[in-house]
Amino acid sequence: MNAQVRRADGTVWAAAAWGAGVLALLLGLPPAASRRLPDRLATHWGAGGRPDDSMPLWAAALFPALVWLALVLAVAFLARRPGGATGPAPRGWAGVTLASGGVFLAGGQASIVWANLDKSTWRDADSVTPWVVSIFAIALAAGVLAWLALRRPADGAQGVTSGPGMRIPADQQLAWFARTSNRRLTMAATVTGITGLLLLVAGYGGLFSLHPALFAPFALAALAFLGCSSVQVRVSERGMKVTFGPLG
Repeated sequence: MNAQVRRADGTVWAAAAWGAGVLALLLGLPPAASRRLPDRLATHWGAGGRPDDSMPLWAAALFPALVWLALVLAVAFLARRPGGATGPAPRGWAGVTLASGGVFLAGGQASIVWANLDKSTWRDADSVTPWVVSIFAIALAAGVLAWLALRRPADGAQGVTSGPGMRIPADQQLAWFARTSNRRLTMAATVTGITGLLLLVAGYGGLFSLHPALFAPFALAALAFLGCSSVQVRVSERGMKVTFGPLG
């Protein structure tokens, strides 16, 4: 039970940090590049890849941020309902929604900024078709990883464990399973991962010259922290198996 509580606590903090990081990116990216952007930004493209609608810079920053905020609040509301996110499957779907939704909105905001960069008017904005394909692929991958990580049981065992002298039927086998996590390492992985994502998106958005040395250390640190953030131990007739990280 303690392991379940620690894992849930760490997951909540990681989700909160992820939500705040994506919100800061959505709100801050257009104003940060405002000197290189027209007064109105192209925000919609037609079938031919030409821009056909626009928004003021402040609205282009605020609209996706409000969409993200509504999404986060909806997930939080459903999770707080009795039995809302206690099982592996509900946790998995909540993770898929936040991971894929955050990546998709952040990538979309970066594509809008990039397409309007150094243009005199929004009608001259570049096509975002290559961006859309890449964003969909990355958002899908993020959702799959979140699903695999959060659907893993927090605790469980095969068979029944009770006091000494327990009888095990001949057609059954006994296994012992335990899992624990470190909230500080989970938070460190979240913070470094979000920092790397912010740098990557800002670089692709044209705020500065993109170089792997800027975001690669944060990505590697996030993977290292995440790999050490939890440990699972399983003891069965096959021996003892120890796995690390949310993907085991």
